[in-house]
This record gives sequence, C-alpha cells and structure tokens, in this order.
Amino acid sequence: MIRLMIVDDHTSFRESLVFMLNLVDDLIVVAQAGTLSMARDVIRTAPIDLALLDLDLAGERGLDLIHEVRVHHPNAVAVALTGNVGAKSRALAVRAGAVGVLHKSTSIQDIVTTIRRAVAGEPLMSPREAAELVLEGNRHEKSDVEGRQALRQLSGREQDVLRALATGLDNQGIAQRLFISQETVRSHIVRIYKKLGVDSRLQAVLFAVRHQFLSEDDLL
Repeated sequence: MIRLMIVDDHTSFRESLVFMLNLVDDLIVVAQAGTLSMARDVIRTAPIDLALLDLDLAGERGLDLIHEVRVHHPNAVAVALTGNVGAKSRALAVRAGAVGVLHKSTSIQDIVTTIRRAVAGEPLMSPREAAELVLEGNRHEKSDVEGRQALRQLSGREQDVLRALATGLDNQGIAQRLFISQETVRSHIVRIYKKLGVDSRLQAVLFAVRHQFLSEDDLL
C-alpha cells in the first residue's frame, strides 16, 4: 500500500483528490493539510511514501515542504501538483527535490500512474531535463534572493510609497494618503527605482509582486 500526503490550500480540490485516490486499491491518503504550518506538523508524524504538494499555499512557499519531506522521510518522494507549471515553477520544484511536476488539470489516471512510477523509483524525466531544470532553478533562486535583498533596502516610507504605487495613485494621491509633499513623493520614487534597478512605476510594482513583497490583494 502506497501511503500519501496531500497538501493543497483549495479545500474542495484537496478533498476531491483525497476521495478519488482512496478509491484506488494500492493507495491510501494518510494525511492532508491546507496550510504550511499544518503540513509541517503532519510531515513530522505521518508515515508517508509520497507527498503531493501544491507550490503556492495562500502566498506561502510550498517549495519549502519538499526539503522537509526528504528530511523527515528519507525514503519518501515529493511530486508537485500545481496550477502553475511554468518554467520557473518546474525548475524551482525540481531544484528543491521534487521528482516531478504535474498540473492540477492532470487526470486521476495519470496522477495515479505518476505516483506508482515515482514510488517505484522510475524517473519521471530524463537526466538531461532534470539537470537543466536544476540549473534554471539555481538562476531563479539567485534572482529571488537578490530581489528580496533589494526590497529590504527600502526604508519604511519607501515601502509605503511602493504599496501606494500598486493602487494606481498618482503623486498627488500618494502625497495625500501619506501626508507628505509631492516633491517628497518624487524623491522616494527616484530612490525606489534606484534600489530596485527599475525605471518605471509598473516595473517597480511587478518587481515587488515577483519577489512577494506585494500580493494580488495589494494591486488596483
């Protein structure tokens, strides 16, 4: 019997997946979680052979769980099951130790096949593809670290201005919101551009979203 852990913050999707997988004779879901903290508690105690993990848990990094699965269960494997299978997501997942990445639209039959192959130790990708993804993941991780470092260089007031930029306010609107002059707003924006290495409001906002300083809820 293959023991599974399912981690996904979309409750209806997770429960449906658990129900379907439990109908398969050689599979059993022994644990499930919808948040990073819940998943960490489960990982420490549940006996698992394979973890199916979402990469984005309500803004938290599901990627961090991949390493923890291997630490607490050296013989277990992790497969990312996500709605985002872009090059960056696949690269970072494989770099973190996932043996494969599946889209959430994948059929139950294909998910079951992947689970069986992964637990049996069969490769889900060629060595060349895996190596290329690891190298790509290294580049993305380096970029993410540098981006977060750049954002930490922003002063508290510059962070306030950046958040205001995300709402679409012009200089006058930002000045009124923060009770500062428009000249001060312009000065803050110039410093934001310099620290982030961008040259427009849109680029600054996208930079902040890409490195998780801003979320979709912060945008206009």
